[in-house]
Amino acid sequence: METLARLVGDDLPLVTITGSPGVGKSMLIRAFLRLHEGASRKRVFCTVEAARDAQALRETVIRALGGASRHREDASGASFRRAFASLGPVLLVLDGADRVLPDVRTRVSEWVETIPELQIVVTSRERLHVPLEQVLPLQPFPVPAEGEPPGGAALELWTARMRERDARYTLDGPDAGSTVALLRGLDGLPLAIELAAARSATMAPRELLRRLAGSRDILGLAQTLDLSWQLLDSFERKALARCSTFAGRISLEAAEAVIRDADAEGPPVVEVLSRLRDKSLLSFSLLENGEGELTMLACVRAFAERKLADSERANDAARRYAAFFVREAQSIAALACTDPHGAARAFEAEHDNFIAVVRRSIEAADQPSIENALHILVALESPRWFLDEPSANLELFDRALERASGADSRLLIHARIARGRVAWRAGRLDTTESDLEAALNLAESLDDVPLRSLSERFLALPRLLRGRFDDARELATDALALARSCDDRGLEALALAMLGYVLRFSGEPVRARGCLEEAIAAFISVRDVRLLQSLRIDIVFSYLDAGDTAAAKLYAQQLRDDEREPALLARLSVALGHAALVEGDSSAARHHYTIAREHACEAGDRVMEVVALACGAVARFELGEIVAARVQLHELVPATIQFGPNLYSGLLQATGSVFDAAAGQLEDPRGVLDDVARALHLPLRSSTIESKILERILRALRDSYVDCNAEGRAHRVLRIEADGAWFEPPGGSRVACRERRVMRRLLLALTRAHEDRPGTRLTNADLIEAGWPGERVKAEAGRNRLHVMIARMRDLGLRGVLDGDGSGYRLAEDIRLEVVGRA
Repeated sequence: METLARLVGDDLPLVTITGSPGVGKSMLIRAFLRLHEGASRKRVFCTVEAARDAQALRETVIRALGGASRHREDASGASFRRAFASLGPVLLVLDGADRVLPDVRTRVSEWVETIPELQIVVTSRERLHVPLEQVLPLQPFPVPAEGEPPGGAALELWTARMRERDARYTLDGPDAGSTVALLRGLDGLPLAIELAAARSATMAPRELLRRLAGSRDILGLAQTLDLSWQLLDSFERKALARCSTFAGRISLEAAEAVIRDADAEGPPVVEVLSRLRDKSLLSFSLLENGEGELTMLACVRAFAERKLADSERANDAARRYAAFFVREAQSIAALACTDPHGAARAFEAEHDNFIAVVRRSIEAADQPSIENALHILVALESPRWFLDEPSANLELFDRALERASGADSRLLIHARIARGRVAWRAGRLDTTESDLEAALNLAESLDDVPLRSLSERFLALPRLLRGRFDDARELATDALALARSCDDRGLEALALAMLGYVLRFSGEPVRARGCLEEAIAAFISVRDVRLLQSLRIDIVFSYLDAGDTAAAKLYAQQLRDDEREPALLARLSVALGHAALVEGDSSAARHHYTIAREHACEAGDRVMEVVALACGAVARFELGEIVAARVQLHELVPATIQFGPNLYSGLLQATGSVFDAAAGQLEDPRGVLDDVARALHLPLRSSTIESKILERILRALRDSYVDCNAEGRAHRVLRIEADGAWFEPPGGSRVACRERRVMRRLLLALTRAHEDRPGTRLTNADLIEAGWPGERVKAEAGRNRLHVMIARMRDLGLRGVLDGDGSGYRLAEDIRLEVVGRA
């Protein structure tokens, strides 16, 4: 509005307001005229969309001027110009000029040149391309992105229309999220918002959103868009219909692959796209990196999809679209080896299109389509990027592999390996192991040496994490021998890297460093920058294993300054945290571990999230923040149950055991050492930095632990009111529980179990049912609630009274109960 007021106020002779159908061109000019009714120029509003030719256009304008036949234009146009002259300065609005654009273009150009006091504003989906024209392009209203707070012009328009029916309307309550999602689905188009608000008299926003996903014509936009379609030539219609296959941006290269028929004549694709942009059927935006991109509004896409479906070439367009993005994904995966950041930018630009190809290919279910989906999933796993977060990628892999029985065997091997790696980052180690075993079996049946080497190399990782060191070493060694037998330097580098990793956790740091350095030389020779970075991070950990924290810090900092991939940044931050902890700077260690957890969450890497959290708890322990650290540890208990027994879940369990001992919940800290060794499947004398950190915290525990003698513990008394209204812990003050209903119910359940038989343990399921009776709650959410409540009870004085772990809890066997007020 401000821009239009400035353009009109500057007395520019011709302003054309352009924009896509429904963007609000007429709404804007009508609002402008209402706000400037008292201006010096006479305002004349003229709707010309119904005019069919030049004569009808002239008559429509004459009627708007208030004239009759005496003002009809003669051959010289003199009488028409006199009609304007008699009115003085005039602002003439020609609204909806699309249908008679050639006539409007001719007449407006003539009027601007011959009638000095005439100012014209035209609304059209396309600019006029005449001298002295100033164009004001309109864009849809901005809509809050997912996760952003509600606000903006789109919501203001929706609220205004809703308040016309109910003055008390506010954007809150259960429909608030659906309303924002609905406006997002409408692209912020004012006309679509108006129509949706009108439909809300009979349908809630949630229902509108659901129906909108099935058919955008529920709002009646097809008629509006059909006018634009009728005004296109055959080349433009074909291009617009085929552009509807795109789910994200429309690059020129992709458009040429999808639109151009090899044997067809016609204008260049870039010219046709430019014409569609001029007609506001495609949108052009300039990105922050200086590049431009074409996109299509959702309502235009839905309309064009129906036109494409009615044509004979719909399947051909879909096939071309999928084939182009399969090649693009493989190109990005190859680029990641030499230019990871450039590949990341390319992947981000086409993210939505990759997702669309995979989902559509899976839905199509024919074998060529399934293979297209697998090619993209495999290619885009390789650079450790996800089409979505890891669990969503696993779902796509699952659906594709279910339908892939007839797919190429070698593609299936790569798909199994790729899904195994995604499952590992999502914390599903069982899936990882089974997928890699299936890949190895299939490679052996084909007698494919390179794929056998690759499968064995990756299978060594879950075997290592399960504590099966001999199996892991055998697999990594055999993978290396196979790679060398086929003279594949890249495979050799991968096998060397895994062997170094296995040797490191087997307590052989010197041999591990040698393998890692040899792997680095191999990766340099094949110019794989991405994997080279990962291997250099392993070198940082080898410095830490050797006790050279200064070298580890310097090397890690140099790598971090040049790194942008979240998964690698998480590992680097963990390494810096380890170095700080070893040097005695627990505050800096806590800072680095916190950053590591943030990067791990961003990358969707649940395993590194567990590592960062467990090690961060160690730093908090040394800072005296035991309660805060224990609460954080409990957050990931459900995740470690999903991991199953392995090195990293063992790390978390071991740290938790140390904290329980420090809080007085284990009778003797000496038993913790053996528990930790069993949980980690590692001898604690191993040279790894992880083992050194655990030894350090165990030493601190032994130094600070004050053990009550057995005679003193035998007289510990827990006093509790009969209906749980209060309790008094041994040697502590009374704690009121009447308003703490969940805590009260849990305490009574534990008391009854202890009275039946001292030391009886109640399972998590028993306690969840006792604390939240009759409430349907998901298992993971219930466990989280329970862990938080148990931690709170311990903080209120029941440390050393409440024993337990991730599977259940009990009152300590030596506790004597005194129930007060029981009849």
